[in-house]
Amino acid sequence: GRLARLFCHIINAQMRWMQRIQADDFGLTEIWATYDFDEALDRLQQANREWTDYLTALSDEELTDWISYTDTKGTPYENQVQDIVTQLLFHGAYHRAQIAADVKARNLTPPVTDYIAYVRQKQLL
Repeated sequence: GRLARLFCHIINAQMRWMQRIQADDFGLTEIWATYDFDEALDRLQQANREWTDYLTALSDEELTDWISYTDTKGTPYENQVQDIVTQLLFHGAYHRAQIAADVKARNLTPPVTDYIAYVRQKQLL
């Protein structure tokens, strides 16, 4: 359904942007592909590992590096790493809000998605 499609799309976007940064044009992740729960979880964990490793190793100076890539329509672009990371954060937040709204529309309680709530919970551990 729509919730799974949006969840998978968030994961796929993370993977696609990492592929762009790594200049890996071979076998690009399909941006709207969907997976069963176990595969989605595996892909999410893989994307999180790759981004964590990448960002941990990144210097402040490398945040301003320019990345050349093509969008899903084949149009070439160049953007700085810091702008790509910002795009990823806002893109994910946008779609998580869509998922939360859909969950709430079904009279269910959506998960807390506020970053500050995550930080507070982490401080308690």
